[in-house]
Parts: sequence; C-alpha cells; structure tokens
Amino acid sequence: YIACGTYTSSSNGAILCSYDGGRTFARVDVPFTMGGNENGRGNGEWMMVDPQNVNIIYMGTRFAWLGRSTDKGRSWARATSFSDVSEKFNLADRAAWGNRGSGIVCIAYDVQDAKDERDTGNIYGRVIEGKENLFVSHDYGESWQPVGGQPVQYRPTYMVLISNGQLILTYGDTSGPSQMGDGGVWKYDIRKGKWTDISPVRLPGGEKAGFGYAVVSVDACNPKYMIASMQVGGKHGYKSDEMFRTVDGSKNWKPIFKTRYAYDYSNLNNS
Repeated sequence: YIACGTYTSSSNGAILCSYDGGRTFARVDVPFTMGGNENGRGNGEWMMVDPQNVNIIYMGTRFAWLGRSTDKGRSWARATSFSDVSEKFNLADRAAWGNRGSGIVCIAYDVQDAKDERDTGNIYGRVIEGKENLFVSHDYGESWQPVGGQPVQYRPTYMVLISNGQLILTYGDTSGPSQMGDGGVWKYDIRKGKWTDISPVRLPGGEKAGFGYAVVSVDACNPKYMIASMQVGGKHGYKSDEMFRTVDGSKNWKPIFKTRYAYDYSNLNNS
C-alpha cells in the first residue's frame, strides 16, 4: 500500500494497492488531502495494516479524520469516534507554518493481549497537536479515549510499541523538520499506565534544550537497546544534530557522534 499526495492545498490524495506483491497497483481515490512534502512528513507510520486481520487498514490524515478500510484498501470510511484533529490556521501567516500540526501520524497495534483473531482490539493513535495527543481504543476501533497522564507540552514526533509492553515516544515543540526549541523522549508502560521521562538530555530548572527529538528505534531482539535522534541541534555542547544510544533501557544514554562530524557546505552552489 502506498499513500500518495504532495500538498494539502492541492487535490485529494490516493492510495495505491497491490495484491500481487507489487507487480501491479490499483488506484483508490480518497476524500482527503495528503501532505507528503509538508510538516511532520517523517513522523511515524501514517498507514498501518492490522497484524491480526489484513483486511483492516487505518490511515491517519493531516486535517480530516482517521480513515479505516475493512476491505484491503478498496474503500475508506471515517472512524467517527476518533478525536477531531483540525487546527485553526491562517494559511497567509507564513511565520506560523513551522508550528502547524500534522494530524494523525502514527498507528500502533498492541497484539499481546489479543483475545481473538478477528482483528486487534487494542490500538494506539498519535496526533501531532499541542494538547492531548495519544489516544487508545480497546474495542477494535469503535471508540477512542485519550491516554491518561500523557505529556501535553510538546507535539509527538514518533512512536514505537516494543515487545515488553512499552510505548516509546519522541517529542518536540514543533512537528519538524522546522526548528525546535525543546522536546523529550517518554516511555509509557501500557500494563501499569505509567509515564516516565527518559530523555537523553535533561536540563535543570525547566530550561529549554534548544532542540527536540525526531525518531526513536528499538532493537527487535532486545528492547533495552534503543537509538533516539536529535532534531536541529546546536546548544549545550551539541554543535550538530546528534543520535543517542542506550543499552540499558534508557537508564544511560551516550551520544554517538558528540560533534565528531561537521557538515561541509563549501561546495554548495547557492545560485
């Protein structure tokens, strides 16, 4: 499945479906726009197939709704109980574009407690908004509620559900890839309902970091091994963007580069 669309100011997008391993594709026009070259374009998996039932697909949109297909992408309907993701925004205010949200940018299925093979009952949806932004359904997508206790001071940028029942989320005060002034990395224990700040860089007194976080990746064989990437570095000793690695489940993080590289723009043609 391929979701296609470049800008939300243009015509509605389409989803390309292949049922023969990618040899041929059928085009399905959808009633919402997509912004493949807009804010938050690298943030998460917008479209996900239910691992318990391949007929069911969820598709997050930027400014419309959560889309749901029950026939392998041939038709789409709105998951009506999901939160309204629209944001008031003045298209003429170019300075505000960097703070604009990106809608529903990630869907994750929790299959550990799956009670049957009909489809996955526990589903998490993440929205890039500066308010409650992580939602969960425990009834196969019929109803959705915000996850309690979540950090709401940032916009989430990426989310991974790992094998030990933890959701790992990265955050920034913008959706990226524009400049960020602050952010963090948080862990949510699904079974205990507990949130923990596991940010690689934590400053005293509530000082802003001057950067946020973009992506987190977790070793599929060992959930204690993780890598988190910085979004737009340049402060607190980090002259460039950095990646942090932990091998003890986020108790200790070590920078991978630690300013041992630099971008060379000397041959850049500015014309």
